[in-house]
Amino acid sequence: LTLDWVAALVDLDQPPGAKLLCWKGLPIHVARNRMVQDALSLHARHIFFLDADVLPPVHAITRLLERRLPIVSGLYWSKRGFPAAWRRDPKLPERYNPVDLKTESSDMVELDAIPMGCALIDTRVFSVIPWPWFDWTILDPLGATGMSEDMWFCRKAQDHGLPIWADRTVACHHESLLPMDV
Repeated sequence: LTLDWVAALVDLDQPPGAKLLCWKGLPIHVARNRMVQDALSLHARHIFFLDADVLPPVHAITRLLERRLPIVSGLYWSKRGFPAAWRRDPKLPERYNPVDLKTESSDMVELDAIPMGCALIDTRVFSVIPWPWFDWTILDPLGATGMSEDMWFCRKAQDHGLPIWADRTVACHHESLLPMDV
């Protein structure tokens, strides 16, 4: 954790009764599944995932809540240098391609996959999608085969008819990367 991240967390506008849950030292898919289980045991209505290297704007949670969508994300650059927003390849549905967000005309963009670094999920989603909600299936060190935990979750959500959205007005910074211009 960096001081910038802690400051961003402290500055976040949070709804009354919000609770901070944290699992560290675990594989990311295990930590996400445990956070969901913890949130469900607390009867939470939403889960806001915020990764330790993503700096959200102050209004991130409130803006995403205003959208009233089952799955919605803020946006930031991926570590590979393109916006972290993907659509399935029409010719190869197992493959995801990055979306050029500058070609999108709306603040809200429907996607096929989003990262979980700044994502709000209605907890009812977890009664629709079977457990495990998140899994990491990448076995190749170069990431050529398998899926990250966020792609896995998005694939399962879509397979169960749940739309996935990103809000371009919630532009985050991925630490050590340039700010996102969406």
